Amino acid sequence: MFLIIALTCIIYHSVAADTQEVQESQQYYRISMVSSHENPGSPALFVHGESPVWDPEQQSLYFVDVRDSNVHRLDYVSGKIYTKHINYGEVNVVSLVAGSHRLLIAVRSSLYLLDWAIAGDSALRLLTTMDVGLPDNVINEGKPDAEGRFWAGTKGPQTGDEVVPDKGSFYSVEQESFTHPRTQLRPVSISNGIVWSLNNTVLYYIDSPTQKIEAFDFDLQRGDLSARRTVIDISSVGYEDAIPDGMTIDSHGNLWIALMFGGTVLHVDPDTRQIVFGYKLPVSRVTSVCWGGPNLDELFVTTARDNLDAAAEPLGGAIFTIRGTGSRGVEPHTFRFDNADFYYTWVIVTFCHLYFIEPVILYHVKHITPNQFNTFEYTNLTFSHAESPVWDPDIETLYWVDVLQQDVHSLDYKTKQHKVKHINYGEVNIVIPIKNSSRLLVGVRNELHIMDWSLPGDSALRFVAAFDQGLPDNILNEGIVDAMGRFWGGTKGHQHGNDVVYDEGALYSLEPPHFVPQIRLKPVSISNGLVWSLNNTIMYYIDSLSRRIEAFDFNLERGHISRRRTILELDEYWDDEVIADGMTIDKDGFIWIALMFHGCIVRINPDKRTIVERYKLPVTLTTSLTWGGPKLDDLIVTTSRRNMSPETLKQQPLAGSVFILHNMGTSGVREYKFVFTNADTYK
Repeated sequence: MFLIIALTCIIYHSVAADTQEVQESQQYYRISMVSSHENPGSPALFVHGESPVWDPEQQSLYFVDVRDSNVHRLDYVSGKIYTKHINYGEVNVVSLVAGSHRLLIAVRSSLYLLDWAIAGDSALRLLTTMDVGLPDNVINEGKPDAEGRFWAGTKGPQTGDEVVPDKGSFYSVEQESFTHPRTQLRPVSISNGIVWSLNNTVLYYIDSPTQKIEAFDFDLQRGDLSARRTVIDISSVGYEDAIPDGMTIDSHGNLWIALMFGGTVLHVDPDTRQIVFGYKLPVSRVTSVCWGGPNLDELFVTTARDNLDAAAEPLGGAIFTIRGTGSRGVEPHTFRFDNADFYYTWVIVTFCHLYFIEPVILYHVKHITPNQFNTFEYTNLTFSHAESPVWDPDIETLYWVDVLQQDVHSLDYKTKQHKVKHINYGEVNIVIPIKNSSRLLVGVRNELHIMDWSLPGDSALRFVAAFDQGLPDNILNEGIVDAMGRFWGGTKGHQHGNDVVYDEGALYSLEPPHFVPQIRLKPVSISNGLVWSLNNTIMYYIDSLSRRIEAFDFNLERGHISRRRTILELDEYWDDEVIADGMTIDKDGFIWIALMFHGCIVRINPDKRTIVERYKLPVTLTTSLTWGGPKLDDLIVTTSRRNMSPETLKQQPLAGSVFILHNMGTSGVREYKFVFTNADTYK
């Protein structure tokens, strides 16, 4: 059995209120604390313990530490506490998944499946996002119902103990439509305390600032709520300074409610609407409750110590157990997601290999010589997989990403200052400047975020939109902005090594005011190279595995594409190992393309559909390119060393460098910036 520290064996009395007659009773019970496994004589303390749930199969208690972004598991038998840290952000909820070793957790405003066995944030698989457009909202509470739906509520931005009112919502999520949460209740301020009656006909719910425990008639089959009413208002029964937080139910159908700022767990009969008993704890911040233990007769209570003087409340943040209540719980419901253990793509098809045979072609080949290019010799840097170069002419700065290292880079052309911003959350594939803002738009995994370089860690990210929901291993692979300030971005399917699943991606556009992704083309395999003609009537596009450069008629005002056609077939020049990747355009209207696995860039006349020039670099993996420099006459080319063997790297020591090519005989045009009018205050 897990180690405990007994506090005392005492008699407490329930609290009576002037406005409600409550029968005074006395009751013996015992309060204990979960001890630190490393220091058995001391309690285990957490900053903000929350969301306790008992796993009867593992005889374990799961809970989270919101502030430290940790998911914890307390093994009941050994007493050991196991911890899984989430770099991406606050973790507010943990729940069991039916028939799976994975867990459902809420990080920031999104739901993820968590695989404990996988290291870092790669353990997360995105399911869905709530309160889109409100990046500082978080999922605050969540539980499954008897049908396996997951019910989750959000709260607005929080500073200290203050939460912006009426910014949250209450949702339900079903397996069949999990990417589109159903709004059940709006607005709410701090969604909390979700539990169902034993016969599943009533849902009990708490919006904490109201100080009320409420009830709804509940249709289990349809997941509908109706007939909202108040069970009890704690401000009228002696708890004016407290707010109700987490809640559970016992085998008699009675409610057990944690009182934040009240230091108490209330035992409430919802039928008589009376307090049965009040269990006082030696802390003020009581956050949530659940039944556990082999007989489900131990009440686990999470608490918090954030913003508190440790000397005033030395036990704040402890996990308490209350025994001898005369009550016991019922087994928790589990989230139903039938393919939870296999929620990623297994089927892989051949993408390409690192060898090729180039046929004779009839155009001029230019081999890059040392006086035409330089790497970043002042730092002597190479990158694992450099991508998405973009020039900001307003501050004469070059941005790019290192996809595999999860870094955003910037290089100030004047000062030569090189800065790096690491993103713990996942692969970073895109970076784009935002109009009239110091912040940047970045693509992380299959999501878009606004990034504030000045903020530490992943707190710098503000969620904007998610793409390819339901395909958690897809990533947002390429993105650019049109002349109206819309974002256009495309995804690619699951990748293993150099192999990518065919036809799993799509091409999207995104624009204000709602920033809801609009599918423009589907399916695609590896969405890449996007650019518009100088008069904005044609959009050029690359789906790398198609081995074509394609064109669409483009309606700038409406953002519509039509009349798809092919500009160039790579099959006419190279065998199937060479693919087109990134793309840009010059002032003459010619398009430039990086050829991956061929180590070169080509200049194409799109009107005549011919290759005009080819430039060979001393590397194999050329990924993307853009025009930069004060006169926009430097062609900046990113490259990769992804999956290269040590022998290949010896032959290509500059693989992964960012090249700057001079004397190209032409120059580029300014790229557009993303339009997001409140970017600097988007929180």
